[in-house]
Amino acid sequence: MTRPLDAAELHELVDALFQPSALTELGALMLCLALAWLLVRLLRGSPPIDAPIWFGRRIVDGVLFPLLVLELLLPGDAGSLEHPTATTRQSIDERTRMK
Repeated sequence: MTRPLDAAELHELVDALFQPSALTELGALMLCLALAWLLVRLLRGSPPIDAPIWFGRRIVDGVLFPLLVLELLLPGDAGSLEHPTATTRQSIDERTRMK
């Protein structure tokens, strides 16, 4: 069972999310999303009527977009367990709290 966050935990979460490292991670995420969107857009060209599953009808609903985002994000996350960042620490804390 999970329990709701109390005021101290919520304050700690907000403080961690506004650390420079968390803002850097958010910037990296936004950059990866934009780069994946651009790559899929360039590979797809003008949208065909019968779009293949790789590209989808819109750029973000095909298979290729989320795969590219994941592939772009993985190298940055490789050392996150040895040297956890603010968002990784929060994620680990949430997982252990849910058990």
